[in-house]
Amino acid sequence: MPEANMLTLLSMRHLPSVQNVKGRGEANTPLTEGTDASSIAEVLKKADILLTGTLKRHTQTTNDAVEIAKYDRKIIQMPELNAALSGPLLEHPRMLTEAAYGLSHFAPNDGDLYRGNGVAFDPKELGIFPFDPLYCYAYWDKGLRDLVFPGDKTLKPLDKILDGVIKFQTQVLGLVEGKTTIASIGSCSANAVNMEFATYQTVGENMVQTDANGVMRPWKYGANVVFPQQHDQVMIFGNNDHCITPVRGNTYIQELL
Repeated sequence: MPEANMLTLLSMRHLPSVQNVKGRGEANTPLTEGTDASSIAEVLKKADILLTGTLKRHTQTTNDAVEIAKYDRKIIQMPELNAALSGPLLEHPRMLTEAAYGLSHFAPNDGDLYRGNGVAFDPKELGIFPFDPLYCYAYWDKGLRDLVFPGDKTLKPLDKILDGVIKFQTQVLGLVEGKTTIASIGSCSANAVNMEFATYQTVGENMVQTDANGVMRPWKYGANVVFPQQHDQVMIFGNNDHCITPVRGNTYIQELL
């Protein structure tokens, strides 16, 4: 009897980039100097296949980790692991975006919270005000997108991001033969939307969740938020009935070694 297909997908983020250090910047940013791929290399030692995004920060992280691990198995580049969003909101200084969209409207008006328009949230926690170009949660929630960035045409539509997630997960399942461990090096936004889809079969509906007090909060899977994934964390997926399933949320790599 043939062995059942069993997937372990270990999804990691690239090492710190110039964009990360600056807090904004161009989409195809290189790594900053002095990065250390040794933890990622330890994960590669467990992998039968390595998937990587195609941007500079992904290929540089991959090359460094492969060299340290002496990894000599299959490597596949997948653009679906690139950052799910790019454009002026992620590139421009935050004050320009705050002025353009009047984001000071969302300053706290009830302690640390903003209350209005039928919602309540901590604008700092969600990166809305002060605006966080890289990690604003309004990018990842349909309702908040419409509220915070009305009329915006620069952000990739969430349904197009969903298409990319489905394509990626279908491709990954096609690589599984028997018991297969796959490592991936991508952007934190790509990993986050993959976790949302694996958990809820949605994109743009569950990255922000309302707590018992009616306050919108970043989604946590386990102890840590799903977005943003830290550079030394890994999230783990499995498979069931021809679908990718969540196994473990963001966990520090050192905890698993």
